Amino acid sequence: MAVKLTATAFLEQADAAPFAGLPDIVGEGGVVVLAPHPDDESLGCGGLLAEAAAAGRGLRVIFISDGGASHPTEGAEDRAALSRIRQAEALEALACLGVPASDAVFLGLPDAAVPEAGAAFDAAVSAVRDALRSTSASALLTTWEHDPHCDHHAAWAMARAALTARPPGAPPCRLVQYSVWGHTLPPDHALPGPAPQARRLDVRRHLAAKARALACHRSQFGQVASLAAGGFQVDAALLDRCMRDFELFLLQEGDLT
Repeated sequence: MAVKLTATAFLEQADAAPFAGLPDIVGEGGVVVLAPHPDDESLGCGGLLAEAAAAGRGLRVIFISDGGASHPTEGAEDRAALSRIRQAEALEALACLGVPASDAVFLGLPDAAVPEAGAAFDAAVSAVRDALRSTSASALLTTWEHDPHCDHHAAWAMARAALTARPPGAPPCRLVQYSVWGHTLPPDHALPGPAPQARRLDVRRHLAAKARALACHRSQFGQVASLAAGGFQVDAALLDRCMRDFELFLLQEGDLT
């Protein structure tokens, strides 16, 4: 029986994983990234996106939620305005990483209430499968299944569903996870799985672009005056972790090369 690790031990082991190149992590085909919210793509895998764009890979970034719960809002119009701000920020951020707006998909599901079942979930899974097909993807990136946020877990569930029962003849596609909030798990929180199967991607040459991309998410740094006070803000601990010289990716054992 696999020995359980605490969250702290798991992430410490993962942070010491071997370095690997882009093909070792995502294969040789296109790359589809699921971002539960606009900014998760820059925080968790902005360097990989920049590397994949520079390599000419087929790309699609799917923003699952509308981002409308990051700040207090009054009524549907107020929330819709916040969602429009966050969508515009996401497109600016992608441009900094070399990803054109045509490679972005916004599903508009409710922030903080992304479903894990039902008609809206099934439609989202269908959209993910369409992106895998149109990019000839060899990797589907999603947030870590243990990230302590309901929308991040829902994104993982969508990714798993999209890769299950794929049509005959579909090219192989690996599931790759990136963590945004894993470092906030309680240190003694026990994880059910085995030791991490991870690889690190050296993103030093993309750090300037990643910093510019993150800066585009102005609403998440308290820099949009029209938004109500009391909204979410990226803190120093998260920013420091996401701006390291490497990005960390968790793979299934059979996908390691």
